[in-house]
Amino acid sequence: MQRVLYSFADATNATPVIIRILNRRDDLNKLIQWAGKKHLTAVQTAYSNRLGDEEKRYLRAILDYPRLTRFLTVLHALWGILPPTPRYFPKGNAAKYRSRNLTQTYNLSYSQLQIT
Repeated sequence: MQRVLYSFADATNATPVIIRILNRRDDLNKLIQWAGKKHLTAVQTAYSNRLGDEEKRYLRAILDYPRLTRFLTVLHALWGILPPTPRYFPKGNAAKYRSRNLTQTYNLSYSQLQIT
């Protein structure tokens, strides 16, 4: 009986994590398509690398919670049909996937430009 409660608690903690992984995968796939249309190869490869990381997280979730992951994947696919896909990305959508190292380098170079 205790094992059932423990696995239920694990599943309730894992559900939002798996949903976040599925949402990130969809966002990154859309951003990769957008970068391909704009012929931004460096950006496209960066998003592809991030998508690879998300795929690893997704496979780990499949190994840990196979039934829950399968159920949430089907639910996510059905939810993707209901609301229409927006034509344009909201402002700051791609900034979520920017690497911290690149952001820090940008901030350093920007602060050096503001020398008074």
